[in-house]
Amino acid sequence: MQRSHFRLATLLLALFLAGCAGLLGPRSVVYSENELNQMLAKRFPLDKQVLNLLDVSLSRPQLTLRPEVGRLSTEFEIRASERLLGRAWQGRLLLDYGLRLERSDYSLRLVSPRVVAASLDRADRDRPPVAAERLGSLLVETLLDDLVLHRLKPEQVERLAQAGYEPGNLEFTTRGIQITAVPRR
Repeated sequence: MQRSHFRLATLLLALFLAGCAGLLGPRSVVYSENELNQMLAKRFPLDKQVLNLLDVSLSRPQLTLRPEVGRLSTEFEIRASERLLGRAWQGRLLLDYGLRLERSDYSLRLVSPRVVAASLDRADRDRPPVAAERLGSLLVETLLDDLVLHRLKPEQVERLAQAGYEPGNLEFTTRGIQITAVPRR
């Protein structure tokens, strides 16, 4: 008889603990490649003026998750025009970058962007000089470094804080980007 009471108490305790964990919600959230593409689409087109000399526009981002290297790749359409001479280029750009979780505002930010490939053509089909393409790549990398991809909702952060947790570890998985809650410091 005592043994059955012990089993019942153990079962009730397990159910209670499972229920408490359910009240907090999951301890991690996963953003799939599709969700990341939707987040990125909200930030573009991105139109920037560089050094009052060049107008750059990036649009139509298409993100690819690369969990095997802990990075993302995104292909963009790019348009650039010189303000002084009026020359304009258009083409495609492939960017490779990481993500980091910024704790001050709980945002996901692009980190260490690198232009991996660029294909630019002028309207008259002249290709820009290699030095111009490299300079353009450096400018785009600078423009996109630390770009906010997404911010966690304040209610998500508050719910975690009330339970003694905060957003912590960011991990690249085959399912997407996973953010796991960790005990508050």
